[in-house]
Amino acid sequence: CRRPRHRPRHLLPPRRRRSVECALGLGAIYIATQAVFQGAFGLSQLAGPVQALIKGVTACRSVLEVVARVPTIDAFSEEGLTVVLKGAIEVKDVTFAYPTAPHHLICNGYSLSIPAGTSCALVGPSGAGKSTLIQLLERYYDPLSGSVLIDGVDLRAMNVKALRRQIGLVGQEPMLFMGTIAENIALGKDKATREEVEAAARAA
Repeated sequence: CRRPRHRPRHLLPPRRRRSVECALGLGAIYIATQAVFQGAFGLSQLAGPVQALIKGVTACRSVLEVVARVPTIDAFSEEGLTVVLKGAIEVKDVTFAYPTAPHHLICNGYSLSIPAGTSCALVGPSGAGKSTLIQLLERYYDPLSGSVLIDGVDLRAMNVKALRRQIGLVGQEPMLFMGTIAENIALGKDKATREEVEAAARAA
């Protein structure tokens, strides 16, 4: 058995060299350039939508906080006294500040008495508490201290829906909802008839 002879290295055939030819035409260069420009332009257009998305997320968080908040005055609660009001108003040593400005007292020991069946005009500079008194009577807010009574009954003991149903308010800048004037007036009372709406309009 003979061992195979190895050919000398210098007698081996030279390795074949692979040559890669790369040829780019003007069309390919143009397409690549346009693709880069289009991509850059598309990325630049993302700034506006991203900012809008960030604002939307922030606003959504605020809305969800409002929805999740439990109000101190529940206008839909069935609890509380249902009283037919005559209209005697008495305000006793009321202290009040709005939640947005808790350190700025609008009412500080405010007292007032208005007999039933009479007219009363509240006169004073801006910020004196005229509109605030109306909001306390409507029980949009409760005083920090003191009490607001109608016919000798504290408003906090009354049913909110029954109280507001018996109070008519025409604001300085009334806001109208979609619909006719009659439909807006009818929102103040459930199942109001046409005659009741017209009577309320004449009384106003």
